[in-house]
This record gives sequence, structure tokens and C-alpha cells, in this order.
Amino acid sequence: MTNWKSRMTKPRWILVCLSIVTLLALHLAAASSSEPKEAANPLYEALRKEGLTLGGDKKVPLPSPWMADGLDVAKQREILQTLVAKRFRVEEFTAKLGTAPHFHRIRKIAAEGPSPPSLVVDIAFVAHGSLDTVADPDFLEKLHKKSKDRHIHLLTAEELEKRKLKVESKPRCEERYSHGTFTILDRVELRAALHSVVTRRGDSLLAATRVDPRFADDADYSNRWRKISFDDEGQRQFGPAHPYSGAGGYLKVTRLHEPAGALFLEYHLVYSEPKGWFNDADPLTPKLPAIIQSEVRSFRRELNAVKK
Repeated sequence: MTNWKSRMTKPRWILVCLSIVTLLALHLAAASSSEPKEAANPLYEALRKEGLTLGGDKKVPLPSPWMADGLDVAKQREILQTLVAKRFRVEEFTAKLGTAPHFHRIRKIAAEGPSPPSLVVDIAFVAHGSLDTVADPDFLEKLHKKSKDRHIHLLTAEELEKRKLKVESKPRCEERYSHGTFTILDRVELRAALHSVVTRRGDSLLAATRVDPRFADDADYSNRWRKISFDDEGQRQFGPAHPYSGAGGYLKVTRLHEPAGALFLEYHLVYSEPKGWFNDADPLTPKLPAIIQSEVRSFRRELNAVKK
């Protein structure tokens, strides 16, 4: 496995957990597809079966992936056809174009008791390139170097030992703990400790992450958000800190049989949006479609540039 540390920022990637889950692939270097043993992803299984805690006793399980492993050509095409439905043709969806269409779905979950409102975001698109390239640390590191207002710190062995945490990395499976600081629409600063597990199979890559509740009151890496305002001179001012617990999701990248060189990427995300973020307004959701489209095209450009 490749050891990796860096600082990365990207203000346009407002979907915080989507940013996080893309970043996870940096922790898994490309592995030989001839490796017979397939690694399990316990964090992914927990998110799917037990669900993500969003406040109080409320739990939201993440949906199953659209594209399972081990499917033949016909079954993969059937899934793509069902996904795109009447929106566009499969040939358009899988085209080797930076502007090829993508699929996204945003669902709101109403607040219940102490639980804040939350969103479930599902995204799918096709990019052309090598699965090994996507799994290579250099690729996504370059992709994220262009950004601002985000900082990711991977916890060191000493920091983990202090918290009595252990990572159980093994061939084709990498576990990491990190802490991120994110800016959302220049109106909210979010700091969160993240637990992530990335696994690689012959024809797929799976990266799962969540905001780790064990860091809720950590002295150095607590899970907190605070409002951002600006004074008369345009300088940022921060409000009081509030606890945050609800964000998690996974990214799955699957190699398609057809067309040659096509990768099917799907994101499944759940995150809570405390009412105090935007004072009961909803400025984020209307912006998500344009943000998603921009980032899908950016990903394709970077992957295409590697081949050149």
C-alpha cells in the first residue's frame, strides 16, 4: 500500500460527503487483478445493513449499488437501460464524451424529533479509462490539488494509538482515519473526523466512509459545524460551534464489458443538514445538479488527460 498525505481543497464540491468518498480511492494503490482473494468491506456492510445515524435514534440505510460485481454483458446493459430509462439512450450514457449525460437523484428525508432533515443523493455516470488509473494515488491527488477551502489530515499511528484505534489494512483492503475541514457555500464551516475503508476487487473498487461518532467530543478532531459571516471589510467571522454527526456514503467503480474501456461510477450518499446551517432556507439543493455536472465533466477530463 502507498502511504499518502496531502492538503486538498475544493469549494465548488459542495456535496461534502461526495468529496470525501472520492478522496478515499487515494488510500488504495492499484492491485493485481490476478489476486484470487476478494476483500470484504465491513464499513460498507454496516452502512448498508445498520444504516447511518443522523441524530437521536434515527438511522438511514444506504441503498444497494446498481451495478453488482460479476455480471455479464447482457445483465450490465439491462441495468444501464433501467437506470437511464426514458431520459436518454444507453449509447449516449456510455459515450466516450466529456459531455455525456449523467444520472442523479436527490431525495429529502424530513426531520423527526431531534433528528435534523437529511438528504439522500445518488449519482451515476460513465468515464473512459483504466480502473488501475482511478485506483492510483497520483490520479486523484492531482484531481484535488486544484481546490481551495478544504483541508484533509490523515491521523498518524501515534494519534490513533492515543485514541485506542487500530487500522486493519491488508491486501486489497485499506482502512484510514482522517479529519477534514470543509466550507459549504461560504456560509458554514464543517469539521469532521472520518472513518473510511477501501477495497479492491478484480473489476471494481469500493470506498465507504462516514463521520465517526467516536470523535464527537475529541479534543483535537471533534465533529463540529459553525456559521460563517463577514464583517464590513469582508473578513470571515465564525459563530459558536455545534455538534455534527450525520454524513456517510460510498463510491463504487465497476469496469464495464462494453463499450471497451468504460467505467461505471456510482455514488450513494446520506447527510444531515442542520436547520441552523441556512436558517430553514434551502440554498444548497437547487445548486446540486449544476455542481454534480461540473464535477462529472472535470473527472472525465482528468482521466482522459492521463491517457494522453
